[in-house]
Amino acid sequence: MKITDTVYRGADNLLEWQMLIDGVQENIANTTRATLTVNGTTIDSDVSTDAFDWTTKTYHLLLNLGFEGLPIGLYRNCSLKIYNVNNTNGIIWDCDITIEVRSC
Repeated sequence: MKITDTVYRGADNLLEWQMLIDGVQENIANTTRATLTVNGTTIDSDVSTDAFDWTTKTYHLLLNLGFEGLPIGLYRNCSLKIYNVNNTNGIIWDCDITIEVRSC
């Protein structure tokens, strides 16, 4: 799953990532936690409860990262980890995510 997306600092723009395994949508409704690591900074749903939403759209992860304090820049090799009751240590969903953080 190749993800490239833009975060706008200080804005409520939502990112919407379709969750796929081998090209097939994956139901992530049983997710208990998510983390996104960007340039060494980990955003954790246990801490930043408004940053992740896996309940609104069953096959999509919604992210609101505009207020997470990410510095302006282009970040490659960001990683997303998804946790559920069967995978309490998490599953690396993707570690080839590119995120550009901008200010308008």
